[in-house]
Amino acid sequence: MATSGTDDEAVTQAVLALNPIDPEALHRIAAIRTAQKRYKQAAQMWKGLAEIEPQNPDVWTFWGSASYAAGDFDSSEKALARAATLGATSSELIDTRARLRIRQSDYAGGLHFADDALKRNRADQDAWLLRADCAQNLDQWSIQAESLEHAISLGPVPFAKRTELITLYLKHGAADQALRHLNAALSDLPHDAPVLAHYAEFWEQAGDPKRAEGLWNTALALDPKCEPAVVGLSSHLIREGRAADALQLTEQGLESVPGSTRTSLLKAGPRIAPPLLCSAADAFKVEVPRCRTPESACSTGRLVRLR
Repeated sequence: MATSGTDDEAVTQAVLALNPIDPEALHRIAAIRTAQKRYKQAAQMWKGLAEIEPQNPDVWTFWGSASYAAGDFDSSEKALARAATLGATSSELIDTRARLRIRQSDYAGGLHFADDALKRNRADQDAWLLRADCAQNLDQWSIQAESLEHAISLGPVPFAKRTELITLYLKHGAADQALRHLNAALSDLPHDAPVLAHYAEFWEQAGDPKRAEGLWNTALALDPKCEPAVVGLSSHLIREGRAADALQLTEQGLESVPGSTRTSLLKAGPRIAPPLLCSAADAFKVEVPRCRTPESACSTGRLVRLR
């Protein structure tokens, strides 16, 4: 739909003053309202046009899309269904119907419409992202990964989408695939301590503990109170046999965040097995800042054990 400037709108309004049901003028004003993101007004105008041109599938499609953007999902569903009955097959129609299915938690239906959209246009990045969302909710990780790969190949995507893809690959044992995206993400990493700590965990899982250690240190330089970075780096140091460094780090972490359960457990026993430590702290929320010895930590709910 083409947009017009202020002068064009004034001329069109003048035409409508002479003939309030002039189809061409109504089309132009409805298109202008849509471009201005005044979706509620646009939907009303497209609805009026649908009464004037009931066999025009494009009008029904535009009404359905504007209604969706305005939050009137029932009207959107009905208008788009009518557009499809009249033979509409545009990407706009298919994309909006997919989003409606996702809103109804009908992810299989959403996946179907996303696939239809991609049959028409393989370069539709939004459709690939919709397909990935549907596959995620259907627990179809290979389709989810494939969709994210295509979306990323078409241009910039939200950073969280690359993170989602890396998580998928590491979860399913595809470290080589994860490494491609970890390297690609290095230049885009935000100056955000929790995100850096998260990516440090990724690098460790991918088999590069040196890179992970560097990211944890960067995260702590940005925010010494970042608990995921304190716990992650401390656990890494324990695994590396650097217990004294781990103890020093946990003491610094407790000075910054005195109530940290996970950091308290690390300080209580620097030889605690890290995976068991984290799961125990998360699952049982045990507070042990007053434990003076590893033995007292072990006796608290028997949540941890020494190697």
